[in-house]
Amino acid sequence: MDRLKKIANLLKIARDSDETYRYLINKIINLFKESAIDISSDNYIKKYKIDLRDLHFYDYTILDITALGDYLFLEIYHPLKDTRTDKNKVFRAAYVRRSTIRWYLKEYEWEELNKSGSLINNLLTKDPVLMAHELTHFLNDTRFNNLKGNNAVAKYQKKNTGGESSGYINSTEEVQARIMAIIFFIMNELLDNDKDLFDLYHEKWLPIYEKKNGTKREVFLAKLLYYVVNNDINSFLNDIFNESYTLYIGNDLLLESTKKRYLKRLYDLFIEIKNQFEKKKKQNNEEYNDYYDFNI
Repeated sequence: MDRLKKIANLLKIARDSDETYRYLINKIINLFKESAIDISSDNYIKKYKIDLRDLHFYDYTILDITALGDYLFLEIYHPLKDTRTDKNKVFRAAYVRRSTIRWYLKEYEWEELNKSGSLINNLLTKDPVLMAHELTHFLNDTRFNNLKGNNAVAKYQKKNTGGESSGYINSTEEVQARIMAIIFFIMNELLDNDKDLFDLYHEKWLPIYEKKNGTKREVFLAKLLYYVVNNDINSFLNDIFNESYTLYIGNDLLLESTKKRYLKRLYDLFIEIKNQFEKKKKQNNEEYNDYYDFNI
């Protein structure tokens, strides 16, 4: 299999797997938190870079060592150094083509997050969902470059005339970034590497749902899982569309066709969570049946 055919196959796998994106996003965020190199030269712009080769997954993921270079950069701006011409724009972060993410902070955020001297660690711990959104743009950029001649990124940019434009809100790239941020948030918060979702539901999430004694975020997640367990897809979809902190989906400019794309992806998310829950349930049933058959 030649190199281009191998890349095309890998890209197809990545397109078909939200879990691949979530895996990569988590790896990159952890690398920034653990191994970022501080290259700052200004007290009001913090600049960091990570060496993507440290991730050791070029051979089996959508990233290609030759696509955009070896480094991914993160720039964190104090309001005094905010380079945007319109400071009232709604976006708080942006992916700049060629491997740079820019994050714009308000002054109180800068002071709060910079207290301990670990601005990047505090920021990514506090708000990994926004980073997931921008990293999706980065991963898409590597994907389109790998396709050798696919000008999808440029095509989407031509449709985008600003953060509040219809072209931007409904572009495939922006929809992908927003939906991946939602998936990242929900799956990262619901799952635990040490426990399966079936046990987590009964030990943690169901009591929160019944007593409503958690944080707003925990109650929201507990409701989503309750809807999944009880096959209530309509409530699941409605709650996600009505909760702004899972990441802003859209506004009055959201086209019906775009909403249908969101609904399809969120339905897939519903099924994925259901499958995660049913794994242990199925295992319990099989163990019970094995025991029952053995003792007859």
